Order: sequence, then structure tokens, then C-alpha cells
Amino acid sequence: MSRPDAGCFQLLATIALMTFAQGERLAADDVADHSPLARVEIFAAGETTRMDLWMEVGGEPLAARFERTRRRYVESLFARLDRDADGRLSEAEAAAAPPPQLALPDSVPAGEADSVHVAFNFRAVDVNRDGHATSEEFLEFYSYFGDGPLRLRTVPANAELLVRLHETLLSKLDSDGDGTVDVPELNRARDLAALDRDGDEVLTASELLPPSAADETLAMANASGDFRLRRSRTGMDEGISLVVIFPPAGHTGQPVLIYTGVKSPLPAAGTLRLATEALAIDVEVVTPPLRVLERARRVLTLEFDGADADGNDRVARDDRIAEFLSGEFEVLDSDGDATITTRDVREYADGLLTAEDEFRASQITLRLLEAGGGLFALLDANGDGRFSQRELSSAPGVVATYDRNSDGRLEADEMNPPHRLLIQRGTLQVPYATGTARAPGPAWFSRMDRNRDGDVSRGEFLGPALQFDELDADRDGWIDLEEALRVERRSSEVIQDGI
Repeated sequence: MSRPDAGCFQLLATIALMTFAQGERLAADDVADHSPLARVEIFAAGETTRMDLWMEVGGEPLAARFERTRRRYVESLFARLDRDADGRLSEAEAAAAPPPQLALPDSVPAGEADSVHVAFNFRAVDVNRDGHATSEEFLEFYSYFGDGPLRLRTVPANAELLVRLHETLLSKLDSDGDGTVDVPELNRARDLAALDRDGDEVLTASELLPPSAADETLAMANASGDFRLRRSRTGMDEGISLVVIFPPAGHTGQPVLIYTGVKSPLPAAGTLRLATEALAIDVEVVTPPLRVLERARRVLTLEFDGADADGNDRVARDDRIAEFLSGEFEVLDSDGDATITTRDVREYADGLLTAEDEFRASQITLRLLEAGGGLFALLDANGDGRFSQRELSSAPGVVATYDRNSDGRLEADEMNPPHRLLIQRGTLQVPYATGTARAPGPAWFSRMDRNRDGDVSRGEFLGPALQFDELDADRDGWIDLEEALRVERRSSEVIQDGI
């Protein structure tokens, strides 16, 4: 099959997150007129699909915002480490600098770290070998060894495992043994919840498979390299254009989809389908965690108070210190006396931590997840390798979506869900004490969603039953991310009205 051209695509699309007041719409003329941030290509099913990618944050091109916020962060860090205020860093002062973070190349299995910290080497900072580092040398070091504004990740499917899971699911659901499934058979999927041995309300592959099969296949991964996302090495003669416009920091505007001159709100899931005859990809802008900077400040304050056992407003390096405070101690210690005070914590939170928050939010990760094939991949709607209770209950609905020949049944060649392209802004990393900072949505939602399935069930909810019923607007038995964000938006409107 020849490579598809741009005309094969159903949508020439723009994804935009609104930066305007409710009711306004983004016009086509408002789309970025600067050069694309990157040219990337997706290689899948023997085909190469090329894409021009534009990104803005609050009307500012992402590349420009990244350079501006990185400079501000590095300059703030430099000033924090320059303990004698002489405008340069000695080797001892520079030693407290956090190492730059660099993305690992190529594909990574799901769940594994995709970045490393570059070991700090003063000789790499002190370019002119005069024994000191200037602010420009410091900035050059972080620019050279750190990541740029865009990171590309590919997460391949575990093909061998998906085959085993498909066969296992058919053996449990395909009651007539014809190798297909229909709505009545998929209604039985919710009964699979009985296999949840640890009672966490999610069904993992190891719980679904027989023990021997799980032991054999869980560690296997597809490393064939026939599915990947990478920067384009050729011109953009053919392809699609994708523009992502993020709102300014702290803005809670709704997504708007623009394509071929038509504007409409995105669905609650925030996905856009790009498809050719051979390839389907769902593009999704990941909802970021909310109030991460506020949570980081609170964690630092709480950990300082916990470490200040005698209440003298001083915490020494050798005191019992919790995780976050310990990791930031050298930077917090502005005078190098191996002790910190509440003033150190406050100045750090208001200055360097705020600058880092803006800098991290100026980094975007494009993550391409291979869907794989079979019944397990089809029912695993969020691609996390597990079945949530919602996914098991929603199983019958996949027939209407994927039954291409309209015979009321799903055959093997119809069990091919789309791949997923996730677009995600960076964020500060805050310890789990306030909820996982990388989990999307409000802190209360991420804390209660203990099994990380994207829903808060009645069993996970920590409040009274009447409050759960109020938050569960669609009465489906779960509080989902959109319902949690709706509460957050109402709270923001109340705060703004009171200002």
C-alpha cells in the first residue's frame, strides 16, 4: 500500500484550549502564524504519517515561552546559590545545583522512567576554567544538557501479552465459541470483577490470566521498532497540521476544536480522531494536575514544621527531614550554614519554586501509545493495561463503535482500537503526601482515586454518601475527572466573584 497523502485524513485539525471568556470562540485567524515548533512523523503499519506541530501558551509561541521561563528559572537558581552575592558561583556554591533532566531516546515500556538526571560537573559549567561560573555559563550548561520544549515518547504495546489476554477473555465471554462477541456476551464482562483478588477495584493482567501464563508473558514487550514517533528527517511535502493552544497559567477555559473553518467544543474526553485507511490515532490533550505550586508550597511548610521539633524556627541538615524538604535542602540553605528557617522556605517558594513551576509548564511531552489488537486492548479504553469497573460495565458499548459490517458482533479484525497521541504539559514533582502531582485534576480527586483508574468510586470516596451523590452528576456510580473539574470551576467562579 502506498503512503497516504494529506487528503486521506478525515480532519485537518486544530486543537485549542480557550483563553477567552465563556461563550467566545477562537477564529481561524487567531491560529499561530509563526514557524512550527517541530515536524514529526508517526511510523505505524508500514506507513509514515508526517505532522507539522504548532504550540502556544497564552498566545505566546511555546519555543519563546520555554526560552524565557528557562532563563528566569536558571537566573533565580543562580541568585539562590550565589551565597556571597559576588555575581558568580564558586565550585562549592554550584555543587548545590540540581542536575538537568534529559529525556531518554527511543521507546520505553509503559511505567518505566523516560528521563535521567545529568550528573553535575563543575568543569562543564566553568567553560573558561577560571574557577567560577557566571550566570551566562550557568544558563549555557542547563541549555546544553537539559531538555528542549518538546519531548517525544513512544510506548509500544506488549503484543505477546495482548494475544494471551485476548484468548483468555474469549474463553470467558464467548459463550457460543464462535470467536466473536456480541452485546449479550459482553454484558458478562462486569462479572470479571470477581477476579479482583486484591480488592482494589481494578482488574490487572496478572489477575485475569492463569498464574503460569501471567508469569511467562508479563515481562515481555514489543521492541520491534515498527511503531514510533520521531522528529521528521525530511521536508513536509505531505502531512497534516496540528496546532495546540494552551491557556495561560491558572486559566480553566474549555477546549475548543477548530478544523476546516468549523468551531465546536471538544467532547468531555477531549479527543480528536485522525484516521487514514490504515491508521487511526486519537489525539488527546491531557488534563493537568491543578494547583501544583500551591501544593508544593504546602508540603514544604508542613515538612519544615514537622522537622522543627523544638519550635526554634531552625531545621538542621542532620535532623529527621521528610522527602521533599530533604531533596531541596541545599538550595533552601541560602547562607550555607547547614540550617534553614521559615524565611528560607518562604523566599524559596515565592521565588525559585514559582519560576520552576512556570518553566516546567513550558515543556510539552508528546506520547504515542501503541494500542495493539484484540479484545483486551479494545475494552481497555484508557490504555493503562488494566480494567476499571467503568470499563467492564461499558464493554457492551464497543460493539456499536467498532462493528464495521453492522452484523451485531465483533470479529477479530474489528478488534483494533486506535492508537493514542497524548499531549501533556510538564509540572513540578511533588511527593505523594498531597496526592500524586502528575495525576490530573484537583488534589482531592487524585488522593481519593487510590487505584488510579481515573474515577472515584463510592468505596474510595471519603465524604458522606449524600455528597457523593451530589458530585456524581450523571448518576453512573463514579465521580469522573470532568465531574471533579466541574466542582473546581464552580469554586474558581465563587472566588473570582468575591474579589
